[in-house]
Amino acid sequence: MGRPSSSGQTVYCFGDCRFIPERQLLMHRDVPVRIGSRALDVLHALIRRPGELISKDELIRSAWPTTFVHEGNLKVHISALRRVLPRDHSQLSCIATVPGRGYRFVAPLHISRTLDQSPLSDAVQSISGELPVTPVLIGRERAIADIASAIPGAGMLTIVGPAGVGKTSIAIAAARQISDQLKDGICFVDLAVIEDPSLVLPAIAFAVGLDSNITNILNGLIDALRDRDVLLLLDNCEHVLTAAASVADHLHRALPNFTILATSREPLRCRSETIYRLPPLRYPEISESVSSNFEGFPAIELLVRRAEGHGYRLDSCDLTSLAAICRRLDGIALAIELAAPRLVAHSPDKLLRVLEHSFEALASRKQAASGRHTTLKATLDWSYKLLPHREAQLLRHLSVFGGVFELKDALGTFRHLQDTEDLTASLENLASKSCPSSDDLRLIAGLRNGGSGSSGIEAMRPATGAASVFSGWSGA
Repeated sequence: MGRPSSSGQTVYCFGDCRFIPERQLLMHRDVPVRIGSRALDVLHALIRRPGELISKDELIRSAWPTTFVHEGNLKVHISALRRVLPRDHSQLSCIATVPGRGYRFVAPLHISRTLDQSPLSDAVQSISGELPVTPVLIGRERAIADIASAIPGAGMLTIVGPAGVGKTSIAIAAARQISDQLKDGICFVDLAVIEDPSLVLPAIAFAVGLDSNITNILNGLIDALRDRDVLLLLDNCEHVLTAAASVADHLHRALPNFTILATSREPLRCRSETIYRLPPLRYPEISESVSSNFEGFPAIELLVRRAEGHGYRLDSCDLTSLAAICRRLDGIALAIELAAPRLVAHSPDKLLRVLEHSFEALASRKQAASGRHTTLKATLDWSYKLLPHREAQLLRHLSVFGGVFELKDALGTFRHLQDTEDLTASLENLASKSCPSSDDLRLIAGLRNGGSGSSGIEAMRPATGAASVFSGWSGA
């Protein structure tokens, strides 16, 4: 099957913005702008005929070619564009209204084809589209079965959870379970290997085998996938979230029967997205006892089974320390995998003492491990660096808590922030990005609806792996 070849792209430049319709990508000062694909279709219709009057009917046909919609839908998207597009020195919008007739794009515009994909980056060319080999999973049978059964009817399903919880491995396992149902198999795209959001669409096209020597890569991708029975697995979307969401939303809208499975630290927030919140592996609380068969505690079973592969032999006297290690690591699968080999050189008691003071001992010895999976610190850094400044500041303050905390305690660490509504909103944003652990985010919503701050957010905790354990299915 052909691979993409070099192809320049049309780039519309105005003010500090660049619009690349082939990639459904709008950038402001090189930062992707989060806006719906319908609005981008409207912008494309206006910008390709700058200064001309484009009628309302023509704009509606451009954005909704096969659907009848009310004129009010167009006004909503025009308003959304005006909010995100720059204004001139007179504070006039790039889009002018011609009352009763339509709209014009009136900003000074420069059109180029300088964004060249020749040659494609090494990162994009490293994407083969093939499913990677993963180890046998422990304690994830229910999650895999639930996801596998939901994929065919979901259309677009995103596995959401903290870094290191096992999203990729579970997505691959679930995809393999249904591979026999897919005539054209599975296309796996690891977005972690790219840093530039503008490369998301070329990466998907390359993995699919699309020859991109065409004017519009997105339309070419839609045409290539239209009659194919294939599952597209987009892995690690969080750092290119806007671009990944835009492409996924456009594909799902253009191909209603096409199926997308994604993994991300936070939801893509697409219209028809189904979300599966993946919790960490269960470990015993201090008050719970552990039997030698680890029943009900897959975190301990994973730790022991992986350690046995390195020569460790279980002693029943070790169970208390093993349980404490899993608690210290919050049931995060990657952290447990990194800890397991150390049980050979250290006794469980000694390893626990090391981990109580530092996670520096948790480093991968596998040369093939990706950079952000080689140490626990690198994994957490990957998530932390994606946070906006204010949320990163809040997370640093919350790191003083070693367990559950109440809202009044959080306010105490953020004394200069007097607005409780603002704090709870920031906490909710962090939890949606799988940073603090939350057994039930509705507790936060309850505080917003008149609950007392002193009642506490009993399930919020700054987990080692920034874990969100608000599990189950929910509509986006």
